[in-house]
Amino acid sequence: MSKLKFLFTRGRIVLGVILIAVGIILIIPGISPYIYFSVAPQTPKSIAKKSTEAKKTIHIRGKTLEVQGSISIPKIKTSANIFEGIENTELKYGIGHYPSSSWPDKKGNIALTSHHTFGHDYGQGPLFSLLHLLKKNDKIFLNYDKKRYTYKVLSRHIVEPNEIEAFRKTQDDRLTLITCYPPLSTAKRLVIVAK
Repeated sequence: MSKLKFLFTRGRIVLGVILIAVGIILIIPGISPYIYFSVAPQTPKSIAKKSTEAKKTIHIRGKTLEVQGSISIPKIKTSANIFEGIENTELKYGIGHYPSSSWPDKKGNIALTSHHTFGHDYGQGPLFSLLHLLKKNDKIFLNYDKKRYTYKVLSRHIVEPNEIEAFRKTQDDRLTLITCYPPLSTAKRLVIVAK
């Protein structure tokens, strides 16, 4: 009887360790952006001062991505390259520029989107995973064609995934950032508008 009790107790311990390990594995993707945010060596000032000179191309797994510019968001310690297009490769390794949207040197809506996960290219940081922390008047820096453009957050709202108004052309100059929402979910989209 005591041997059976010993095996039962041991089985509960092993099961407990397995459940704890699975729980840690499941929670790490959700908390990793916050860990990065709290221990990242970059300060908001160092992010804001990053060079306006972006790399010309990046080679990733046999694909060449043309760097169009970069974005820096000091409040959430994010700095990443901007690529033309919104395919998974562009969004996985940086920020995607919606092809029919504008650029800072032209009038209209600049629509940028990315995943809310860490970039796989070291140094890309948490991409748009902490975008939900932005509030009105937070600064966003866009580096394009050897110039730096400064924007301030004007509004934020949540939309359905099939609502594409955020990508549409506008008469006014604006920067629109889009990512999935809430964090670790693709149920909705978070839209940040800055001017």
